[in-house]
Amino acid sequence: MGSILVFPCLVFCFALGYGYIHGANLDVGFILPAVIAVGTVVFGLALAKLSVFTLDRIARQYECKTTSIFGCSIRTVSFDGITGAEIQWKYGNDPSPSYRVVLQTSEGDLPLSLGYSSDQDECEKVCDAVNALLGKGACP
Repeated sequence: MGSILVFPCLVFCFALGYGYIHGANLDVGFILPAVIAVGTVVFGLALAKLSVFTLDRIARQYECKTTSIFGCSIRTVSFDGITGAEIQWKYGNDPSPSYRVVLQTSEGDLPLSLGYSSDQDECEKVCDAVNALLGKGACP
């Protein structure tokens, strides 16, 4: 949440300083930066989402609950519909790959995180633990 507020504060300070340098009085020089800052915060909150991924051993299901200011969505998949977990990787701007663990289903891959990590060993541990929970073999 803090990173959402950093940008509008910088824009506000820049616009306020710009108005001060160009001789605008404080009342007029304050309005535009305030509108830009508030608009940026509202826009950032509209795009922000929180996702919680749960593997329920008792109910034997995977649940992804995503919450935003527009509401909440829950996606549930039975363990029977999951064929296993594997590690996905991709290359970004640097030469080393990034990793994340995904669940394989007949409907496609379901990631266990929204982002990628540079820690391959940690992803392998998570993948092996998920496959053990599902009663599948080791991570491929």
